[in-house]
Amino acid sequence: MPNLFRWFVDLAKEMDRGMSVMRGGKPEISREPEVLIEESGVLVRMRLVGVDPEDVDLMISDAGALTISGIIRPENPADEKSYNLEDLGAVETFRKVVNLPVGYESGEAKATFTSGVLEVAIEKSESEAKARQLRIERN
Repeated sequence: MPNLFRWFVDLAKEMDRGMSVMRGGKPEISREPEVLIEESGVLVRMRLVGVDPEDVDLMISDAGALTISGIIRPENPADEKSYNLEDLGAVETFRKVVNLPVGYESGEAKATFTSGVLEVAIEKSESEAKARQLRIERN
């Protein structure tokens, strides 16, 4: 039962964060991606509320690292007559690296972006690792 309670608490927090961005708050990025390891594959989840999926790059290196990087663009002020200097902030960048377990770096990978959450699913594979870039599918 505690897991169900935690799920509801996490959902409420996500909704609060999303509403904050919709009201003009700053985009929010997870400090560290969440990594779930299973027999069939690895799921990497990262909160990118307020970030456009087109501004996110994903790369899996042949050394077994998933790199999530991108830019956060400031919103244009709704009313050009009154705004804070913070509203006109510079473009920010972010970069997170996740070291994948051995055997997962060359598996099939799929990335989705739903409600401000990026999910990268990587299947386990026995083939030789090769560096590649991933496309994000919008849901």
